[in-house]
Amino acid sequence: MDLQQPLFELLNTDIKTNVGRIPAPDYLEMRAGEYGYDSYAEMYEEGCRIVGYEKVSPKVIEEWQRQKEQARPSLKERLAREQENVPLDSGNQKKLQAHKGVQEL
Repeated sequence: MDLQQPLFELLNTDIKTNVGRIPAPDYLEMRAGEYGYDSYAEMYEEGCRIVGYEKVSPKVIEEWQRQKEQARPSLKERLAREQENVPLDSGNQKKLQAHKGVQEL
C-alpha cells in the first residue's frame, strides 16, 4: 500500500467551517494565514503544524495535486463526452441550422 494514500484521503475531504465546507488544502492555507503566514508551505517550513495534519507537508500536497490532474480528463475529452450525451432535439437542430446559415421555410 502507498504510504501517502491515507494523507491523500485526508486531502480529499472537505472541512466544515463557519463559512461552509472547503477543501482541506484551502483550509490549511486559510489557517496558515490566520497565524500570520503567507502560505501553508511557509508555516510548515517554520516547524508549525495544524492538529490532524501534522504529516501533510507541502510536498505531499503537490504530489496529491499532480495525481489529481493526471486522473482528470482533459477539457477536450470532457467536451467530447458532454457532446455525446446531449440529445439533438428539434430546438437544437434549428439553432444548429441557423448557426450554419441555413434557414427553415
